[in-house]
Amino acid sequence: MVALKKILMENEKEGFPITALREVKMLQQLKHENITDLIEVCSSKASAHNRDRSTFYLVFAFCEHDLAGLLSNSKIKISLVHIKTMMKHLFNGLWKIHRSKILHRDMKAANVLLSRDGILKLADFGLARPFYVVVALENNANGNVTHFSIKIIVTHICNVLLAMKHSIHSAGHTRQLYTNRVVTLWYRPPELLLGDRQYTTSIDMWGAGCIMAELWTRSPIMQGDTEQKQLTMICNLCGSIDKDSWDRVSELPLFDRMELPQGQPRILPQRMRAYIKERHLSPASSSICLIDELLALDPSKRLEAEKALDHMFFYTAPYSKDDFKDLMDTVKTSQFEYTAGGGAHANRGRAAGAGQRVPQRPQVSQSGQFHDMIF
Repeated sequence: MVALKKILMENEKEGFPITALREVKMLQQLKHENITDLIEVCSSKASAHNRDRSTFYLVFAFCEHDLAGLLSNSKIKISLVHIKTMMKHLFNGLWKIHRSKILHRDMKAANVLLSRDGILKLADFGLARPFYVVVALENNANGNVTHFSIKIIVTHICNVLLAMKHSIHSAGHTRQLYTNRVVTLWYRPPELLLGDRQYTTSIDMWGAGCIMAELWTRSPIMQGDTEQKQLTMICNLCGSIDKDSWDRVSELPLFDRMELPQGQPRILPQRMRAYIKERHLSPASSSICLIDELLALDPSKRLEAEKALDHMFFYTAPYSKDDFKDLMDTVKTSQFEYTAGGGAHANRGRAAGAGQRVPQRPQVSQSGQFHDMIF
């Protein structure tokens, strides 16, 4: 059995969508046990049914569940060993993605797939893109400081042209500008909500922190329905966003335009302790510490994937295993976000009588391509 992802054409005159082309090229580069496996790209025959044009599909190895669906089922009991194993798989996948100089840009529980063999796989690279690394050499042959860009080899020339077109020049080297209309709202880090367009892999690590917390809470920990409300929820849980907690925050475009609650203490550790101690008493401190370091307000202080793998959380008993197949053996039917009560993220945590939540995906056109181009 395989999973098919239909490629929707935004504009027939432009041919194969560049976002889909980019996704294919990156998935070909990202061969890893903890990343969804692209098998091939196939097409259907042109016919009157599809306006005499071929329809293209990405063919993936099938996974039986996604994490959002699994967490929506309260009958499924997840042990600390399962949590540690899942998070180790997740960080291994992110390590491969970031080492390959790629930003995922849509980390959320619904994009975390779980196979029947108990292997976690990161999926949905529709918003992902390559990035540059700027390296400073302390001394060159003349004893002067030099800067240069290491350009990651992109396997199609259009990716390179887009990166060149949407960049700025600063201090003698090129710095890329990205859209900040990425990452599902509940998992979107504060720098994106404040308009940052020169972000790093730390945006994915914030999403990883939200997902890790969700393994205990069983629902997203910050469920705002607007960008302003999401920022307020972040401040209420992670503390006020100000120059004391984040040195360069005032440089972000929307810092003076968004309402940022002041005087808010960071209560994330206390909130998570209640959930973690309820289920797993002994290792609460290392679990909370890791979540706390992933959800740092200042992106420069967030853990990287490689450092997260070396965290004490993974070196205290009970230890992670190679897989969580024993858990998967207890789940007899597929668990997906879209099958769990109209969407695992649709109404979890909603008060009685509350209306349906507005979908948290960024705005899309009928063809499935984003209104603002994804760079």
